[in-house]
Amino acid sequence: MNKSSEVQYENETMKKVLLGVNIFTAILCYGFALTNSDIGIDDESIARGINERLPEVGRLGIKLIDTVFDIGMYLPWFYLFLCLCMLIAGNYIIFRLYHMISDKYDEYVAAVFSAFVLSYPGFAYKFIFTINLLQMGLVYLTVVVIVLLNWRCIMQGERRIIYTLLLSLLYLFLFFNYETSIVFVFVLFGYAIVLSMAEKKYNLNELIRKAVFFFVPIILGIVLWKGIEQVYFLTTGIIKDRYASAYITYQKGAMCEGIFGLFKNFFIDLLNISPEKIIAMFLIIFLLIHIFFNHNKLGVKILLCLLELGSAFFMPLLTGNYFQLPRVTLYLSVFWGICACSLYMYCRNTNYKKIYILAVLFLSVNIYYNALHVNKVIYCDYIKDERDLEVANNIYRDLQATTKNYKEKPVVFVGAIDAYSSPFDIELGIDSMFRHDIIGENLLCNRTLYVRVYAYFEMLGMQLKEGTDEDFVEAANISMGQAAYPASGYIVEKDNFIVVKLGDYIPILEIDNAAVLKDSSVHINNDTFIEDDTSVTVEGWAYMDHVTSHRVKKYMMLTDTKNNQSWILRCANIPREDVVNSLQLGKGYQWAGYRLTADKAIFPKGEYKIELILNNGGIYYQGCDIGKILVP
Repeated sequence: MNKSSEVQYENETMKKVLLGVNIFTAILCYGFALTNSDIGIDDESIARGINERLPEVGRLGIKLIDTVFDIGMYLPWFYLFLCLCMLIAGNYIIFRLYHMISDKYDEYVAAVFSAFVLSYPGFAYKFIFTINLLQMGLVYLTVVVIVLLNWRCIMQGERRIIYTLLLSLLYLFLFFNYETSIVFVFVLFGYAIVLSMAEKKYNLNELIRKAVFFFVPIILGIVLWKGIEQVYFLTTGIIKDRYASAYITYQKGAMCEGIFGLFKNFFIDLLNISPEKIIAMFLIIFLLIHIFFNHNKLGVKILLCLLELGSAFFMPLLTGNYFQLPRVTLYLSVFWGICACSLYMYCRNTNYKKIYILAVLFLSVNIYYNALHVNKVIYCDYIKDERDLEVANNIYRDLQATTKNYKEKPVVFVGAIDAYSSPFDIELGIDSMFRHDIIGENLLCNRTLYVRVYAYFEMLGMQLKEGTDEDFVEAANISMGQAAYPASGYIVEKDNFIVVKLGDYIPILEIDNAAVLKDSSVHINNDTFIEDDTSVTVEGWAYMDHVTSHRVKKYMMLTDTKNNQSWILRCANIPREDVVNSLQLGKGYQWAGYRLTADKAIFPKGEYKIELILNNGGIYYQGCDIGKILVP
């Protein structure tokens, strides 16, 4: 075998190693999910057309993907398999780019990167939402293509006009699907710069000059994104929901204070040492070592450190919230992959073989524990679904046995089942369909809280007729002395509906009235206020600007005039087309109406001030004063 043949053979072997590591890690992490299907939270909403409402939050791209790829049914294995294939393909594209920049980034380094990305636990928390699987795979594949085109356009000067236009369209695709995926681009492109600067291909001034062109397609993409959004909402009459912006917790005029508090909390939290934090800091240190030992100029070192480390803090800085859901910070998968690569390359180039062996063992242990966590999340979701399936079958069988008209009469649920115990210390993934959303409200008398339950029965081929919000309020009052599932008598048939009591009903919720905020976007009008000896009735309409009415929850708040103690009760949502037409509100506000009749017997004796307040995204907002009532 000649020398060129040996090189070719070695390259082919290394590529097989890279592919083998990708496949092995994917199977290790998601083999159980591929062979054992389960219905996760939001999967049941596919049958109810949840993606039809996604344009309301500006995610027009998801609707496009669903249309093109005919995503309208529950197919966990199919979508998960395609998603994993796209992740692996994306990892290979990144390898080709990084290897082109630096020979030091070979297939073995790429294997480390791929293993860390595929085993990142955050993906498991994302992948239990089956409806997002194909979308996530396409997003990641789009991200790596963007990074590749950016490098050829900006750093190599190839076809700048064509690539800029193409990149703008690809950014538009990202913004319409998964806004935070832009951080993937920053992290991956930033490391490409780190590798190129280590090879001394560019000086600092040249780098800064070229970086200007990096933002041109991003700006064009944002302009297209917002422009298309405006056209879409204006032409359709649909209002844009503030679902995404609700996660931004900075108060107006308090940006600096929020950033200071964020960093303060972060570093204080770091003092609470745990194995995960030690590992994270260890990996970050080697990323810093990699940057500092490969560059001579201090300015370059600082710039590259800010570029890469800034990515880890991007979402907390953007939102003002240190705690982020794992599915929001998926970009950390590539960040930790890059840190692992830095550790591997540094230790491989040392003269001490033992250090290299220890580094490989350390990285292998990390991947093992990542894969372990992924499997825990997936298994928890699986056993949750098995328990939910048993509950659904029991309820449907008991409806058939104890009622005459379970298909004709509305079935009204009250309360929530007891929480499932978890075999692991993982909360997400064990939240039952018969508890999720419901228990979070703590006010268990509203139809909208049980939409998920009806959709779940529908997925299982068990059709149940839904009741109105007013049916739920009436059923909640009726069920006060009723047994709860699975005790005998948890199903009671009435003239107008069937009551299924899942758990104890909490009629009122104590609230700190100081937490109720003012907001100029709140519009409310109370049409009816009736008080008699036994009850109080309110009726009217309320909405918030740019928030679809099904997301806005209305409450009657009673405040004791002596001790300032407050309670709230959930009002029933009712349609108010008259309000929509008279105020010319357009689509999305049809459920602006509210109505509630509250029994005075549930309140302690005293005099109460009555107010109407609203809730959106877990935040309460002031509405209007109504009057006073006396509970003798």
